[in-house]
Amino acid sequence: MEKRKIVLMYTDDTQSLHSLNEMSINYILGSDNREVEVDHSYSGEEMIKKVRENPSRYDGLISDFEMGEISGLEALAQLREEFPNIKSFIVTGNPSKAQESRDRGFDALDKPYTPGQLKEQLAKTFPEFYQPVTETA
Repeated sequence: MEKRKIVLMYTDDTQSLHSLNEMSINYILGSDNREVEVDHSYSGEEMIKKVRENPSRYDGLISDFEMGEISGLEALAQLREEFPNIKSFIVTGNPSKAQESRDRGFDALDKPYTPGQLKEQLAKTFPEFYQPVTETA
């Protein structure tokens, strides 16, 4: 059985976090030789535009909370209303924003997070794609 490619959108206005998170996501979700593609956006507005242009492309959305004019939470809420099958979670360094996200029905990963914490969140949000990474001796 051929494994389907996973396509995620990672949104954060801090550009330096994109490549690190893309490498971590690829390592965690691609551990069983599955192809993983991570698209990038740098604002809530850009994320909304890209998803609306091709909603069937995305299996999941990961977004920072605090960005530009539209917060990550507001962007994800709009997209969840339009495309309820796209899974998502918020990342934030602000505990009150994390709680606000949870109160609105979104999982929230607290920044800074370790690769292990990211792995746990990816496994929780995308269990159909997650395969545990096994260490080789």
